[in-house]
Amino acid sequence: MSEFEKSREKFEEALLNLEQIVDQMVDKDFKYSQRGSDKKIIEKTEDLTILKKERDELKLQLLEATENYNSLSTVTTQLSNRLDETIKKLKSVLE
Repeated sequence: MSEFEKSREKFEEALLNLEQIVDQMVDKDFKYSQRGSDKKIIEKTEDLTILKKERDELKLQLLEATENYNSLSTVTTQLSNRLDETIKKLKSVLE
């Protein structure tokens, strides 16, 4: 597994953990709203909004990293093919 794939996997795990924390906060926020603590609800809602924003930013970063990886992979494949063809031509000239 390449370093990029390891980093991507860790990034995805962190994103999953963040999403789980947000979901837990939503559940807790719902319970607090039933008990009726307006100040805590407002604070939790603000925290939830911040966490959702961070999650969305992480998703965008992951998408960008994936796109960069795919572009790099395409270029690497093209260069590899060109190099193979050049080696074949050189080999035929030397024979």
